[in-house]
Amino acid sequence: MFCNKRTAELTAAALVAVWAAGCGESGEGQPGPLPGATSRTDPDDGDTGAGGGAASAQHAGGPIGNGSLTDIFSGGASRAVRTCRGWVKANIVALDQPFTYNRFGAFNPVGMVYALRRDVESLDGGGNLRPGNVRLREDERPRPLVLRVNKGDCLEVRFTNLLAPDRALIPEPPDVPFHAPLPPPEPVDPLDELVEAWTGGPGASHADGPVAPPPPVPASDFRNDSPATRAASVHVIGLQYLDIDSDGANVGKNDSSLADPGETRTYRFLADEEGTFLFLSGAHLAGGEGDNQALANGLFGAVHVEPEGAVWYRSQVTARELKRATRGRNADGTPRIDFDAEHDGEPLLRILDDDNEIVHGDLNAVIARAGATELTTPTAEAEGVFREFTAIFHDEIQVVQAFPELADDPTLESLRDAFAINYGADAFGPRLLANRRRIGPSKECVECTYEEFFLSSWPNGDPALNVEKDEKGKARRALFPDDPSNVHHAYLGDPVFIRNLHAGPKETHVFHLHAHQWLHSPRDDDSSYFDSESISPGSAFTYAINFGGGGNRNFTVGDAIFHCHLYPHFAGGMWALWRNHDTFEAGTEDRNLPDGELEDGTPTPALVPLPGRPMPPMPTYEPTHASAQTTMAMRSRAVPVRPCGIIDLR
Repeated sequence: MFCNKRTAELTAAALVAVWAAGCGESGEGQPGPLPGATSRTDPDDGDTGAGGGAASAQHAGGPIGNGSLTDIFSGGASRAVRTCRGWVKANIVALDQPFTYNRFGAFNPVGMVYALRRDVESLDGGGNLRPGNVRLREDERPRPLVLRVNKGDCLEVRFTNLLAPDRALIPEPPDVPFHAPLPPPEPVDPLDELVEAWTGGPGASHADGPVAPPPPVPASDFRNDSPATRAASVHVIGLQYLDIDSDGANVGKNDSSLADPGETRTYRFLADEEGTFLFLSGAHLAGGEGDNQALANGLFGAVHVEPEGAVWYRSQVTARELKRATRGRNADGTPRIDFDAEHDGEPLLRILDDDNEIVHGDLNAVIARAGATELTTPTAEAEGVFREFTAIFHDEIQVVQAFPELADDPTLESLRDAFAINYGADAFGPRLLANRRRIGPSKECVECTYEEFFLSSWPNGDPALNVEKDEKGKARRALFPDDPSNVHHAYLGDPVFIRNLHAGPKETHVFHLHAHQWLHSPRDDDSSYFDSESISPGSAFTYAINFGGGGNRNFTVGDAIFHCHLYPHFAGGMWALWRNHDTFEAGTEDRNLPDGELEDGTPTPALVPLPGRPMPPMPTYEPTHASAQTTMAMRSRAVPVRPCGIIDLR
């Protein structure tokens, strides 16, 4: 029944994809493609729907999708399948990208990430993006890439592999001492000519035969902790692909759908169910930490399938971006926000542009104008609009510890940075050692002990904060003002969905959220209330928070922690905060929060309000400048400042 080049053991979804794609070579008893279906039709050949699923049009190639397996394979009269109501496009790349886990200096020298192509630049400053010669833009914090598509629509991912063709061609990470600043990038990449020759780039000559491989990497080199396999792909776990070439794998007798360095592949998917789906590279399924070194290094992301008809906006932006989207003020001083505002032809807040291409890959988003959703509950009050958080757990992380003894001393092993959320980790060990050595934000806190010290933003600043340091190793300012730390922001009463995924590659974790709950079974008021969920590698959950979300039914302002409930994982850095604000946050400096090391304090992102819901009030007290001197003065008067700007005078 099946093509000779196709494997016989397929999932139900893959069976449909093989049928829809056809066999390529005719043979006895082999099925042809479904009526009107094609695996090669470009969505640009026909009309596409407007952003967010509005005014969607059927794909030009006709019906594509899964439909009913019974109808399709029984030869019954009904052979109808679901159609792509509209198309969403994403142009993404994979690249080698170092990243920093926290303010104390723990970093991944051989990080591997997915990113929107528009968010990367060449190392040498030129316009040609070549494998091994790219990095994220300086204003983009390395984070797992999130793609979004509405239920019933299809997603086309144009993927280019920009990983270095060989580990020896990965730009060598600098030898960075503790609390020293990263040197500025060289104006010209020293490996340029070698990269060009190896990849057949400009100026390459192969007249004398194949280019010799680069010299081997020394055994002690960090680059040995990057996979030797340099091919990559986009393989989405659980999302329906439209043809076998969209599997992003090299399995059995199927043709490979991996991309070699410099190669571009197109993958197409049908979003037939709401939820969140992990994607990773199908080229790296064995070897290294946790038997998947690419995952340990960070090569993963998520596809969120939103409710039908939804429109998506950014949730956290910079003060400048929010100001550009502001069109005057209401009587109470709150801004009138143009959610469709653009700057230099690009949407400021909309995640899709006018061509239905994803232009922002943010972790968090505002989902508006949504139809009925399958995942909410009657008590979540999330019909029509909600705020969306993304929390991707990952373990076996590749890390250079901020303090050498955390790597060398077995008695401190359980306190080192080892478990992360969204490329951020803030273990207890670095906070403790920095405090005892009288460096960092808590250097003046001689009485700091136990969880009240480790887990509080008051003495230590926000978790997984990225900072810029001076030549003496002192932190000068927080980086990435729209996403400076592992803190997720919302307003009181905001309906909130948390998309929780586990990239792996190894341990099982328990997602545990303080001060908020969700129903185990959506749309069932008799279901059990949960505040914890076990999650294994490759798994994904959506938690529709009860009682209006932010602040719970008590409307409690401030921080609610979430973390892995296995304490060694928690202590090893796997925790983050959900911060509920009771006043409008414009991202301006007067709203910075106190920090014991940063003179200007920690920025609060400009927090986009939910459209169609009441605006949070403007702050009514005099602006305060959160300087280190102010922080020290308040400590000396024993007047604690809480993370949301609330002063406790008890």
